[in-house]
Amino acid sequence: MKPGATLVTGGAAVVLAALAGCASEPTIEPFDVPVRYRDVVELFDQGIARTCSLNGGVCHNSNSYPDLHSVNALIATANRPCNAGSIDRNEVNDACEPVADHVVIPSRDIDVRVVWAEVKPEEQNVPYYALSEIRLFVDPPTTFPFAGAMDMEIHRSTGEIFHVGGRGAFVQVSDADKITINLTRVAGDDKRFFDARVFPPGPNRLWVGDQNHNGVEGAARGAMKLMVPGDPEASYLMRRMIDESYGERMPRQCRTWDDRANQALACWIQGLKTDGAGAVTNGLDPIDYDHCTVEVKGLGRCAPVGGVGLAAVEDIFNRSCGGAACHVNQAGPAAGLDLSPGKVREALVGKAATGRSGLDLVVPGDPGTSYLWCKLIGECVERDGARMPSLAPPLPAAELETIRAWIADGAAE
Repeated sequence: MKPGATLVTGGAAVVLAALAGCASEPTIEPFDVPVRYRDVVELFDQGIARTCSLNGGVCHNSNSYPDLHSVNALIATANRPCNAGSIDRNEVNDACEPVADHVVIPSRDIDVRVVWAEVKPEEQNVPYYALSEIRLFVDPPTTFPFAGAMDMEIHRSTGEIFHVGGRGAFVQVSDADKITINLTRVAGDDKRFFDARVFPPGPNRLWVGDQNHNGVEGAARGAMKLMVPGDPEASYLMRRMIDESYGERMPRQCRTWDDRANQALACWIQGLKTDGAGAVTNGLDPIDYDHCTVEVKGLGRCAPVGGVGLAAVEDIFNRSCGGAACHVNQAGPAAGLDLSPGKVREALVGKAATGRSGLDLVVPGDPGTSYLWCKLIGECVERDGARMPSLAPPLPAAELETIRAWIADGAAE
């Protein structure tokens, strides 16, 4: 855990595709993030949904994991393992690796964890029923060497015992940390159980402790849960917001997410209660800030939007536009318009639009004839294409006002 990234207990941008002119400056429909989100519904609607789940189907919607496309989906993350839906073992965080299965050989008094498993290199592409052996890298080391037909069981932390390989599977130990199982006498379904090439393994396949094969066995400390009611510090969702030792801090695009949202999420998790079956019973109740003892201010990547002038405008663009088909931090920004920090004024001021009117993107002192403004506001009859940000909710009123004021004040550096 990195210093400064622990919980302290105590008390878009704009996708400008086709550019034309805007003749008027209509009223902005207000939308402001509250000082404190009242409940998880408000946190979801104004924080999660506006930041992530509506982002053109590329974020935490029903097509990815964890599924955060609704309030109920967020609540349903309680006590569920993290990274369980990953389809690439390299993307599994160490904290999310499962508790390893154990190989138990009663006749040899052997009980060891399976850290890693692999098939023979020359059998990487053969069907599972043609596999001839599986190599299990185990911990602690065994007493070696030995070989022979012997009873073998696979024990799982859930209490399940798998009698795979049949009685008298041929087992060989030539190195202290490796057990080789001869699969030539093993039935097809049992071979399927040992097919270490398949990921994710599913409930009826062998579970290894080092799923991402980076030398760190997450199973040594137990798999982390997405969300632990009452304990934000133990919740992977919260850790991904504030602690880089668990991976890149989320969200990748800040939009309406900031310290206030992180604080609300932490206090909501801390205040959750469950029934005897582990189901959340008060998820929709008001967030209890008065009794919240968690402070996460300054730990997230998304500081509150504030300030005035060009720096504030650049921050808004940088928060609201990232990823493919956008204008920030892209090798080939959309429409050739690079709005990355440090390049905004040069890209916009005095530069002609490419749409029907050919007006300037930003006319210093005049938001009403600046096509940038036309692309951002709710109504503009001269606009080509959709309002920006693309495939996302409109910018909040406070951010629109910051951009409007910068233009009106001369679009200065």
